[in-house]
Amino acid sequence: VACATSADGWPSPDLLIVCVKSYDTEAAIREHAAHVSSETAVLTLQNGMGNAEALAEVLAPSQILVGVTTHGALTVAPGHVRHTGIGSIQFGEQDGRRTDRAEWIAELLNDAGLDAQVTDNPARRLWEKLVINAAINPVTAVLRVPNGEIAANPDARALALDAAKEAVAVANALGIDLDEDTMLDRVVRVAEATAANRSSMLADADAGRRTEIDAITGVIVREAARRGLAVPTNQSLLGRIREIEKTRRTGVQP
Repeated sequence: VACATSADGWPSPDLLIVCVKSYDTEAAIREHAAHVSSETAVLTLQNGMGNAEALAEVLAPSQILVGVTTHGALTVAPGHVRHTGIGSIQFGEQDGRRTDRAEWIAELLNDAGLDAQVTDNPARRLWEKLVINAAINPVTAVLRVPNGEIAANPDARALALDAAKEAVAVANALGIDLDEDTMLDRVVRVAEATAANRSSMLADADAGRRTEIDAITGVIVREAARRGLAVPTNQSLLGRIREIEKTRRTGVQP
């Protein structure tokens, strides 16, 4: 695989996959915009919501495909990334159309050993992952526990499932048809399957880094407010993570 620390001198890619933290999306695409042609397909596989919109501040919306991945990865050192969990990739055109380029991207990813499928409902896939992230990430970061505590600890489970229930209600209000029981079961199963893992939000919080709380729980709280829905658990978790971010940066523990 040809790699470089700069795209200078390279031709415009046929495909650009965006996997940066949600809050870095616009800055990242602006930094590389000169190397992206109008023919480049841009696929976001990031956590949270709002990434396609951030990309569209720089790119034509028609260039952007959206999706989710359940692969796990860990940056060990600059230029050294460890693949920590085998998963899958689901993605598609933003309007759900089945296109030749989406099928080509899926073939490319599958040929590379990555299980990839094209979906005609990427918005639903995004919300399914958002519900799971909203249940597991902030709870593990607040409690400072690995994912398995969501399944094993009754109090942690109750908190996570309350957050998930609120997220499902917001999704349904937006016209995204999610079944509450199915999503609650998925939260527990993901926690069990990744029991020893530390969520990315916990890792970021412990390292004093900014988290993706605004693109995950923040989205739920904002969309709920627009529709007059009460989401007290997510509101509380949002406040706690913001306080943790603040105190970690200043070196004062909560």
